[in-house]
Amino acid sequence: MHRMRKGQLAAGCAVVALLIAVGAVLFGIPLLHRLIAKPNITFNGPCMNAVVERAKAQGVRPGGRLELRLGKPCDPRSLRPRRPEDNERGKEAGNVWILRAETGQLTVIFETVDNGHAGRGGYVYSESPPEEVEKGRYEVGGEVSDYLGCTDPGHQVADRWWEVWNCDMD
Repeated sequence: MHRMRKGQLAAGCAVVALLIAVGAVLFGIPLLHRLIAKPNITFNGPCMNAVVERAKAQGVRPGGRLELRLGKPCDPRSLRPRRPEDNERGKEAGNVWILRAETGQLTVIFETVDNGHAGRGGYVYSESPPEEVEKGRYEVGGEVSDYLGCTDPGHQVADRWWEVWNCDMD
């Protein structure tokens, strides 16, 4: 009788694992990521808009890019150049990328959560909407998509703001 319960438990666990795997294939890696990773922080428009205003004052020229660090999440005065220690896996929340496209549109990416190998997330302010780069995959920010560029038009959190995540978990 005891053996039978262990077998049923093992079969039940196998079914759950199979359902998770099928769900990840059908609904994509973001579903799996949401199950195992720390969730993104709540979007705070007034704070993040203040940082965007500070980013605009940085004077990034068309085609330019600037990598900064936000020391305190709601204090745009804490924006400073990134240092090598700001790029430690699992501790990159607070990194900010400012980009200005050749056409002049501004993109500001905020990393708000870093789950190490399980992926990263954040928010992006973009004067250009997300673009479909392949069927069902949307990106914003162009060449920084290896950082945090994947999104979906349905993940818009405010005017010109989207939730983003890294395109590939490693």
